Amino acid sequence: VKWYYFRALIILVLFVFLFGLMSIKLAVEPAVALTLISLAFLIRHAILRTILLVLAPVWMMRVVFSDWGLLYFRTIALQSSLGFSGSMILNALIILSFSLYVLPFAFAAIGVIKDTPIYSRLPSLLRSESFFLSSLGAIILWTGYLLTIPVYDELWYRNVHVNQQYHMNTYAKNISIQGGDFLTGLVVRHGTTDTTIESRTTSVDVPLAGVFDTSWVQITRAQRTERRGDTTVHTLHVSIDAARRPLRVRATYSDLGDAGLATFRTPWKFRTRDSVCTIEWYSFPDSVLAVPVTFATTGRGDVHERIEVTFADLAYPMRCTLPQSYIIPRTNYVSNATYSRNRVIPDTSEMRSKEGLMLAEVKK
Repeated sequence: VKWYYFRALIILVLFVFLFGLMSIKLAVEPAVALTLISLAFLIRHAILRTILLVLAPVWMMRVVFSDWGLLYFRTIALQSSLGFSGSMILNALIILSFSLYVLPFAFAAIGVIKDTPIYSRLPSLLRSESFFLSSLGAIILWTGYLLTIPVYDELWYRNVHVNQQYHMNTYAKNISIQGGDFLTGLVVRHGTTDTTIESRTTSVDVPLAGVFDTSWVQITRAQRTERRGDTTVHTLHVSIDAARRPLRVRATYSDLGDAGLATFRTPWKFRTRDSVCTIEWYSFPDSVLAVPVTFATTGRGDVHERIEVTFADLAYPMRCTLPQSYIIPRTNYVSNATYSRNRVIPDTSEMRSKEGLMLAEVKK
């Protein structure tokens, strides 16, 4: 019996240590659980032991199911880009993590049951055939009841993302619809087309049947370079001119190398990760943005720039309807460029955009 006690205590001590590394306040919850389980081991009164054992996981559960829990779970559920296999892996990891989380309380319960005479018949009852059949019947009845409850109702809507993308270098236009659940019954109206999705799918590609407005974004680039031995200092002036206020604007500069990361400068706030510097504006920034950027490169290394301008409207008119669903429209304009030692050139795999890409070169 003592081995069950020791296993529970060792795991809880590890939880106290790990939670304490994140925050002293977080370490209080496993410490309280450790104290209650220790008292349950020491006290011989059956009722008091049971009460302490039942109360022990309450504080640990408050860490997972806190006031922020609904926000965390909702955010995870809204991630529709994982796909079926990704969702299965995520759910498996969550189940495994929670099982390890409650493992010390399972060990403590086994120890208390084996160490309390009043519970001596409980293990044989749990192993009996009647208990197995009763549990199986309860699971079947509960499953049948849950199947009668609709997945979505007036209080719980699904999210359906309508994504339109225009590649300003290649003139390519893509339209896709994605959902975290099956899109069966979704009605898509655009141009003269009226389509109802009847298959069990979570993503649909929509072919163009009208005019995609490509004039929402214009991007002007100017580059000035200064050579200092094997080092080239790049001074960029990027102007992003949108026809309306976008939802989000993101500019990324990749393949900077150590020299580029160390010398990257802009008056805007940026973040750096894996040789990539990212400048981002969110929540409807100004429709006109001037982005001065300075960085240095060594040798003949090129720096790749990617600008994404996202709107909360659709450039290609279309209407989607699905009962008990939130339709979330997004239009994304993408423009790529590569900065070399002497000039700024379009992405090597893409052509120059007539609508949105204007390249300028200024030599010093």
